[in-house]
Amino acid sequence: MAFIQLVPPVYYNIVQYGADPTGATDSTLAIAAAISAASGLRNGTVYCPPGLYIVSSDLAVPSNVSILGSGRATIFQAANSSQPNIFNLSSSSHITISDLQINGNKSGVTVLGTQYTHENGIYMRGSDDITISRCYIHDCMVSGIMADGGSTNIMVSNCRMVNNYDNQIYIRAQDTSPYTPCDYITVTGCICSGGSFSGIQILGSSYFSITGNTCYSNGPTSAQGDGIGSEGASYGTIAGNTCYNNGIQGINIRFTSETGGSQSSSHIVVSGNTCYNHTSTNGDAGGISIGDTDDIQVTGNLCYGNGFGININGGNGNGVQHCHLVGNSVRGNSNTGLRISPGTGSVDFLLENNYLADNAGDNLYATVPVIIIGGASLRAAASKEGIHLSTGAGGSFLRNVVVADNGDNGVLIDSTCGAVNIRECHFDNFTTSSQKRAVQEQSGGGPTLMFDCRILNQANNLYTFNNSGSRYYDPQTKGTVTVTGSYTLLAQDEVVLCNQSAAMTLTIPSGILANGRILTVKDISGNAFAHPIMLSPASGNIDGLSSRTLSINYGVIRLISDGTNWYVLDLTPTPPIALYSDQGIATTSSQGAGATNTVYFVLLPPLQAQVVASAMRVRFSSGGAGNYDLGIYDSTGANGKPGNLLGHCASTATSLASSSATLSPALLANVTLPPGVYWLAFWISDTTDTWNKQSISGNMAPVMSGTITAGPLPANASSVTGLGNASVMPIIEALLNNEWS
Repeated sequence: MAFIQLVPPVYYNIVQYGADPTGATDSTLAIAAAISAASGLRNGTVYCPPGLYIVSSDLAVPSNVSILGSGRATIFQAANSSQPNIFNLSSSSHITISDLQINGNKSGVTVLGTQYTHENGIYMRGSDDITISRCYIHDCMVSGIMADGGSTNIMVSNCRMVNNYDNQIYIRAQDTSPYTPCDYITVTGCICSGGSFSGIQILGSSYFSITGNTCYSNGPTSAQGDGIGSEGASYGTIAGNTCYNNGIQGINIRFTSETGGSQSSSHIVVSGNTCYNHTSTNGDAGGISIGDTDDIQVTGNLCYGNGFGININGGNGNGVQHCHLVGNSVRGNSNTGLRISPGTGSVDFLLENNYLADNAGDNLYATVPVIIIGGASLRAAASKEGIHLSTGAGGSFLRNVVVADNGDNGVLIDSTCGAVNIRECHFDNFTTSSQKRAVQEQSGGGPTLMFDCRILNQANNLYTFNNSGSRYYDPQTKGTVTVTGSYTLLAQDEVVLCNQSAAMTLTIPSGILANGRILTVKDISGNAFAHPIMLSPASGNIDGLSSRTLSINYGVIRLISDGTNWYVLDLTPTPPIALYSDQGIATTSSQGAGATNTVYFVLLPPLQAQVVASAMRVRFSSGGAGNYDLGIYDSTGANGKPGNLLGHCASTATSLASSSATLSPALLANVTLPPGVYWLAFWISDTTDTWNKQSISGNMAPVMSGTITAGPLPANASSVTGLGNASVMPIIEALLNNEWS
């Protein structure tokens, strides 16, 4: 069995090496001597008792040394007119500094130009395995802690940083070529306040975790100042921090130009932070600001009382790509709640279950396409929008969002903003009557498609579309278009209302063939008999036919597609065959006698479905000794004229006796009529009887007449002598399916 010998730490007391704890004299050389002594041993610890120790030049800390103070009572202070880093850890490893105070004395040291290598509390470059904990570092002319390139495995915990001039904790790539980054950084449990720029800043470095810190009242200087920032950094987590009252942003994720080019931040999670009272409205200000980034997830943060709540902005022009915002609460901000205006080259914005409420500007404003799933947008201020899709946001998609009580519209779609798709959203005024409408599409915007949305209690109207291609669909309201002539259907058309004044064709393009697609066509002209509607698919057929015709006044036909062909689901049943005004016939009728032994034929509207005729009907005005017959012919004669007799009512030559009544004789046998074109026929033996008739006008069905020597009706209309156009028509009808109408 092998044994590991544990080596206890050896303490080197700086006072024993001549350090002056009264601060009356410079202690730099004495402290350096203690550090040098400790460096010769593994696990050597330099102990710093309570006292004030003046330092005039860098205290270089070699590898395997720990610096241990007695809490805030141990103070290292930069000497007047000097320019030191209190501790310099460059090119060293396995170092711990803890439990002490550093006073950078920025009011007394020599002020240098912009630089990073001097006048820091703790400075490192090219170091590894550095732990800094429970230190109070303040008033440094540059940073409290500066990692200036090439350092790895840095842990900063439970430190208090106050009034340092530059970023108070600054982990950055080397400030000169080759711009070597720092990697593997953890900053946790620190409090940073009063800095001139930022509380915690990671620049051009990778693999960092910033958790559980509090940063407030940092900046602004030169329009900079955030609680926590990432400049061109990558692979990081910023979680569980509290940032408030900083000069520009609570948390800022952006680019850097300090690594030899314009470098975006990437692959960063910003989660569970609280950011409030960042009231600047600079272009990149906000509780959380994101500009020039790739692959950023912002989840579960609370942003309130800021200028902008979350501000995704144009930054330096690199664009923002692949940004995912989930479950954030953004409310009570003095400008826009969630602003997405990232500039050119920006793609992929997914917003899920965010709570946007009570913001003085729009709750959400976007100039790029956004995907919004779930969440709520509530109570934007007067004249402000719940969701404002501005120019550039065309192609946005909304689903399952609650939009209510906003000061103007639920969703405003600006001009030139097209192809917005809104599905299964709920629009309401729960506690106010301020939201004017669910959606306002400005002139020049659209087309907008809304599906299955619930719209309640809007102050003005439900929605306003200004694009003819925009549609609203829900289970009760279908995509409806009204046409007055021949028309090619669009993909969004579900119901076509035809108000035609002439025969028309509805072309069904192959592009809308889809399995389960339902199409409804309705005649609203009341004139389909005279001006039929032909449905013509560009590909496939309808019940095996190349087209179908709707010619029933106020009729309707409903089709379903299997992806290849169309099939009739419902069709207005052909009513009892009656020639009235609803068949396109003039309503004015008169009484008069027919000519002796004359047969009158009246063309029926085309039957769309198979029916069974069981009886006929004619209206007599006065009776006599005459006889009559009623029947139905097909249209197999020349040019569609009457052909074969399919069924009639009289069985003998003496036929049926007339009387002064409406007579309804039964057909000798029920007649089955498949879809097609048919003629009703009426024969009267003499002029003794008068019957209700109508004069022919331009919109009547075709009427023909001719004579026979005796009744009943002949087996074929070719037996009718002088068959030609007639000037009057009898009012006759056939009983279908045993039910009069």
